Amino acid sequence: MFLSAPDKPIIGAWTTASKIDGTNIAQVSRLGMPLVNELVIGIKDKDKFSASEPKDDAQFCRLT
Repeated sequence: MFLSAPDKPIIGAWTTASKIDGTNIAQVSRLGMPLVNELVIGIKDKDKFSASEPKDDAQFCRLT
């Protein structure tokens, strides 16, 4: 169990994968908690989720 407190901070990490098409770089995937994308995010939102950053995850709260 993870409990956050001032004397017990939690460090989170996430990675992205991008593809290069000419001079454009597009984020196509991100991982931090892979099962969220596989089990919680609906098919129509998977690409939007994969291209977003964790700071923008509130837009997906309606899915949980």
